Amino acid sequence: MDGIPDNPDQLRGRLPFRELIGDPFDPARRAIIPAITTLTIRLRRHPAEPSFLLHWRDPAKVATAGGVYDVIPAGEFQPSSVALWDRRNDFGLWRNIVREYPEELLGEPEHDGTRTQPIDYDNWHLYRALGEARAAGKLGSFFWASAWTP
Repeated sequence: MDGIPDNPDQLRGRLPFRELIGDPFDPARRAIIPAITTLTIRLRRHPAEPSFLLHWRDPAKVATAGGVYDVIPAGEFQPSSVALWDRRNDFGLWRNIVREYPEELLGEPEHDGTRTQPIDYDNWHLYRALGEARAAGKLGSFFWASAWTP
């Protein structure tokens, strides 16, 4: 075999280091942190048309997707800290989404694990107000999940 093969299977057994890595797309062989990207559509009074929020991901300030525009809010699906109580307290799509709004729209600090107490969602004004708006039908949330596969 000379040069680039017509079929990658011709390389099988010839690249021992590459074969040690295994399938890079096998989720059992790598850590995966799911992300939540939320399209926030603002419905305004007629005749204004609906709009949505975007932000630019500054490559100097983000670990992934730097230099692109993304919808607001977007973030990793993770607890607000490494504390054991937050694994249960924060596990919910809605809670994760609400935590991202003040970080991205109000400049509040990330919930990065530096706090010593769990978030009191029931007494958090923003969380409570958004929940009441959902219950009254003034705010809707719809979840759609997808998985990228090669």
